[in-house]
Amino acid sequence: MAKSGRTALAKWAWRAKEYVVQVRPVDGGLVLQQLLYADEVRSIEALGVELVDVGAAELQLALRLIEQTSEDAYRPEQFVDEEKKRILAAVERKIAGRTFAAPAAPPAPSAEVIDLVAALRASLDAIAPARKPARRTAAAPRARTRQSEP
Repeated sequence: MAKSGRTALAKWAWRAKEYVVQVRPVDGGLVLQQLLYADEVRSIEALGVELVDVGAAELQLALRLIEQTSEDAYRPEQFVDEEKKRILAAVERKIAGRTFAAPAAPPAPSAEVIDLVAALRASLDAIAPARKPARRTAAAPRARTRQSEP
């Protein structure tokens, strides 16, 4: 497969369900990746999301965020399956004979509107304060005077 530059598509049965998968060569082995059926793929138009123009400032902010958070390679050890970790901890507590109550229901979602651009700027400033460009110090505000009319 590696020499041909091609991948294979196949059907794969797992947990009493059939999936469409792609089989591709990677580092001397094969990787099986689950694909979506046509009815599981939705277009942007079907989502009903209004597309808006992106300004130059927002674009620069997004590019800065991508540059600061991107990695050259995927390192699986950087990620932890929090759900698995929580379940294993509960199993260990149960084995130890401790009882525990089910967690409380999560709070209802808030209707609070968040300024995403301001949140991104704050996030970027917190990530790389050393890389932040120097800002001009603001001059003291000038007092406005009213001129009397003749």
